[in-house]
Amino acid sequence: MQSKLVRVGRLGRNCDYEGTHFDHESYEQSSPPSTIHPALFSLEDRITHGGQVPSNRTPIEVYTDGSMINDQTGSAFCVIANEAITKTWKAKLSPANTVFQAEMLALKAAIEWANTANEDVNIWSDSESSLQALKSFNVKSKITQEAQMNLLENARIRLGWVKAHIGIKGNEIADTLAKEATTDGIPASLPFPKSFLKKQLLHLSLSRWQAEWDNGETGRSVYSIIPKISNKQLHWSRECIQFATGHGPFPSYLKRFGLHSTDYCGCGEIGNPLHYATRCPLTLSYHHKEPSPQFIIEKSFGSHRDLEWGFWNNTLHIFQSRPVTSGSGETDFEIDHEFDAPLRCEGDYFAMCNVGEVLPGATSPLGLDITLKYFKTVLTSRRFISWNPGELPRYYPRGIMSMYRHVMFSGIDLYPHAKEDPVQAQVSSIGLFGRILNEEELFEMAKERHGDEPLKFFTREFYTKIFYKMLHGAKGKLRQLHKNYKGYSVSSDIFNDSQELFGNLISRCSDMSTPMGTHIICSEVSNCLNLVIFNVLHKAAGEINTEVYSDFSQLLTTSREVESADVPAAMERLAYFIFKERTPEDFKNMKTQEALRWLETSSSTAGEKYRDFLMKHGHRCLREMDIHSFTWETDPLSLVKLLQNLVGTVTKDKFEKKPEDFEKLISGLKCPITYNNKLALRMFLPMCRKAVQNRECSKVSRTVCGLPKVCPNSIARTAYGHPSFPSPVCLSRTNTINTFQQMA
Repeated sequence: MQSKLVRVGRLGRNCDYEGTHFDHESYEQSSPPSTIHPALFSLEDRITHGGQVPSNRTPIEVYTDGSMINDQTGSAFCVIANEAITKTWKAKLSPANTVFQAEMLALKAAIEWANTANEDVNIWSDSESSLQALKSFNVKSKITQEAQMNLLENARIRLGWVKAHIGIKGNEIADTLAKEATTDGIPASLPFPKSFLKKQLLHLSLSRWQAEWDNGETGRSVYSIIPKISNKQLHWSRECIQFATGHGPFPSYLKRFGLHSTDYCGCGEIGNPLHYATRCPLTLSYHHKEPSPQFIIEKSFGSHRDLEWGFWNNTLHIFQSRPVTSGSGETDFEIDHEFDAPLRCEGDYFAMCNVGEVLPGATSPLGLDITLKYFKTVLTSRRFISWNPGELPRYYPRGIMSMYRHVMFSGIDLYPHAKEDPVQAQVSSIGLFGRILNEEELFEMAKERHGDEPLKFFTREFYTKIFYKMLHGAKGKLRQLHKNYKGYSVSSDIFNDSQELFGNLISRCSDMSTPMGTHIICSEVSNCLNLVIFNVLHKAAGEINTEVYSDFSQLLTTSREVESADVPAAMERLAYFIFKERTPEDFKNMKTQEALRWLETSSSTAGEKYRDFLMKHGHRCLREMDIHSFTWETDPLSLVKLLQNLVGTVTKDKFEKKPEDFEKLISGLKCPITYNNKLALRMFLPMCRKAVQNRECSKVSRTVCGLPKVCPNSIARTAYGHPSFPSPVCLSRTNTINTFQQMA
């Protein structure tokens, strides 16, 4: 398939594939570079992206649009002079053509008409991608190059972008004409896009693959499970693969290769995987249910069936069997878009800064639901409402979101005030990402999303009050938080049953909003003071360069005093003391339970350090924000496994704390520090480092991790005994809340 795609799409040669002839002239081919001299290419100044039609308009306005409805593509433009429609143009394209081609054809036709008008003409389009293509010097699309040449012939033509569907009269008319053009427009011929060629080749390849799979002689056991081929990967375990293929320690398999004298099980039946999993009396404790009659019926028909069952004389009968159309194979559209994600717009930015360290990788659905809900609760409060200007979106999350069970920030939503103060937006990027973002498109999209006019929620005096409390009240809030949540727990002993406990836990979900609000305030303080330090270094150097970033990193290196950074250092030191008393091979070869017993009972320095580590960091664990994660205090075996991997990599104690000399620290900076700069650093650097400590302390506080760890374990202990659950451990690792909602 790939060779055919290259042959037709790149080399410009005809080919045949699976009985279908592909003529390269029917598809878009890359055009040679533009013959226009770069000095004469002046289109960037003649194409604007304001999004609105200005009040000082020309007498003649042209609006263009392209549309695709019911797999039909149309292109159109209309001319408006003195508030009256003077000309319309509609063209119908092939269903294989894209909306982008329709938009570009409409622009080209409008430019050709404007060249005959001999007047100043403004052409408006709601396709920003088409206008960006016209501004680009290096384009390979033939129709785009032709539109550029026509546009350069007449300097009295200007182009602009307008937002779609916001009530602009000309744009709404052009949109209506484009939709009408899909049925009654004049026929227009454009080469098919390469995406259509790829779609055709993929459809033919899948059809050939399906035919070979249907008529093959091998793999029939897998075919009975997966009769429909797909390009989706199946991440099966080794046991599932053995069960599906029959390749394993089964008599039926061993007999085929002469490794067993018979293919019968000891019970007298054929010894295949399905027999051992469903019928064999020797494996009764491992049995699963046999495939239902419905599965057998659907296999016979070759499609999903809507079955109606009934009893007659105590015998089960099938009254009706109809094909289920929604269960049929994937459509071409589903194949093309199977990997698409539900994005808010065609182009977006996502970042895992700050959130990736506490929620690394995929998170459980229940953990995502609880975490995102108390984020939302905090950010919709009056204290943080200025972070979310405008109306809240109904169908998409704002600010923080999840995709494929990964948590991330929406880059565009991080800059709601980009239009109001672009410099401040860049300053904020330093606090968020540690550097200035050279992504102009991101800030342009932020301006477009959040509007032109800045929204004022509070008075200047109220903002000043918030800033003062933020700087001087964060430490007090953190101290009050630890005082109020000290010893926080949920006891399952005071409830009569699991449903009563579940109701209590649901009412406590908002308890985590206060710790999260405190953490956000501590993060605000840290970001503000970081920016102060960065600004001092910036003024000392005169510009933002690598020396500023290097000195900034050097000043903020406080890993020995920050709790989140102290955990890996403490683990390395613990591994070092184990190394002093046990050889790495000896400790690694010990069973996990045996190693845990030695660390818990040993009177050596390693044993004491281990117990001290659990006292100080026992509330921590990997992926600690996930509700299904167990702390090291609850599950010390996970900690022992980490130590077994770590022992031997640390062979000396290098963690002794030394008092830091401020003068020596300043003398090691690369930026030319003046006396005033030194005074500012001496004042703000301790505050900045303390703010970082407070931020990390609020992030890893016991209060933040308390309720999520209580929920599954408490319900599991209370619910144990229900026939649906084999053990408390299994239940605590399942989606507990969803399970009890179904039981209720």
